[in-house]
Amino acid sequence: MASLTFKDNSGANVPSPNIKSIIYEDAAQNKYTFGVDNATNVFNTFKYEPNGAAEIDYSATATNFMTGGAIATLLGIGTNVDEIKTKTDTIPADLTAKVTAIETATNAANLGDKVTAIQTKTDKMPDDLGTELGKLAKSAELAPLVKTAELDPLAKTAELAPLAKTADVAAIKAKTDTIPADLTAKVTAIETATNAANLGDKVTAIQTKTDKITDTLGADVIAIRAKTDTIPADLTAKVTAIETATNAANLGDKVTAIQTKTDKITDTLGADVIAIKAKTDSIPADLSADLVTIKTQVGTDMISGIKAKTDKITDTLGADVIAIKAKTDSIPADLTAKVTAIETATNAANLGDKVTAIQTKTDKITDTLGADVIAIKAKTDSIPADLTAKVTAIETATNAANLGDKVTAIQTKTDKMPSDLNAELIKLTTIGNAINGNGHVTAAAKAVLESSFKQAITDAGQEGSEWLRNEIKEIVSQPSFEIPTDSSSPLSWDW
Repeated sequence: MASLTFKDNSGANVPSPNIKSIIYEDAAQNKYTFGVDNATNVFNTFKYEPNGAAEIDYSATATNFMTGGAIATLLGIGTNVDEIKTKTDTIPADLTAKVTAIETATNAANLGDKVTAIQTKTDKMPDDLGTELGKLAKSAELAPLVKTAELDPLAKTAELAPLAKTADVAAIKAKTDTIPADLTAKVTAIETATNAANLGDKVTAIQTKTDKITDTLGADVIAIRAKTDTIPADLTAKVTAIETATNAANLGDKVTAIQTKTDKITDTLGADVIAIKAKTDSIPADLSADLVTIKTQVGTDMISGIKAKTDKITDTLGADVIAIKAKTDSIPADLTAKVTAIETATNAANLGDKVTAIQTKTDKITDTLGADVIAIKAKTDSIPADLTAKVTAIETATNAANLGDKVTAIQTKTDKMPSDLNAELIKLTTIGNAINGNGHVTAAAKAVLESSFKQAITDAGQEGSEWLRNEIKEIVSQPSFEIPTDSSSPLSWDW
């Protein structure tokens, strides 16, 4: 079983039981539990207990991290980060404001309801408004013609009465009555709202950005999240703790010091110690008494010979032996097994290959990773928390049912409108005024008849002119009946 050795302030060993884990409590009373599987020598326990809070067990994550599986996967995101950064670099810093503006501009109040209202109006227009207006425009040419005294009586003839009540004019009036008084303003507003600056350029800009989003964006984000979900919430604190525990002061210098001492241990230390022990085991317990006896027995000459040998022993032999003992006392009884375990743990299969694999991953991390991540964060910070809802709202507001079909219907109508709708409407107003009985219709009708009669007289020659003049006198001499406008109006006869 693995074990730990503790020392006091003087450097002397302090007996301790064999243990599996260590609990470290920092100055803020946060507790950290570290542990190793004694059978496999694998770091398999890491728990963190914040001061005053419940303990959090990160053992599974820590084990995966230390054995190379999870970290190798995590470090494979370098390429994905580069691709994501390329895409997010094109996202404007004020994305939230832009999306909100688009959402506002295309919501029901600002666009949807207006488009619906416009469609309601245009659905009532004839399919070929341009042709219909063209027909009406010809009638407008009659307005400038002057009134002639000779044709005044004709205004009340029964033959002219139907001119003000034709079915065609009634149908046209029914349609024009549905045209709003501020149609020009409304059309201008629609044109402004849908021009390049207010809609076209924005839609193009949005498309430019969305075209750069790959079809696999959803899957990529899910994959990235699957990996980042395994990162503990306090990763920075944990990495800092690991960095602190393994820095030069806490581990590096100590390992170097140990190596400096162990480098001086010969490969034959074990055999040498055994040989020394074999010799010292034969030394009697009462060596001094035996030496006195020997001195008595062998005399001065032998002692002198021994003295010659012992004179070569330095005065610091005792201290040297104590120093050697202090060093050898720290050597565990199972040194060979521990060295073998260290060799096994650090060989290619257990450490070398994993370090190489990690290096392969980390070599792909660019020097600008930190700056890239900061740049990505700067972009993603501008993404509103409810981006999905906003995009869905925009998509709904601009889909075929809410905008596309309505715009298409409007375009179908407007494509058939004359190029100068305002001019045509002015002509329609003139005709409408005439139809509504404001007096201009009489002049217009008389002007038509005058023009027709003059042409007929010219075509008929002198004889025809005489006949026409007689017919006009006959017509003028007859009484004329004016059709009443309603049931309460009196009958009116005139000559």
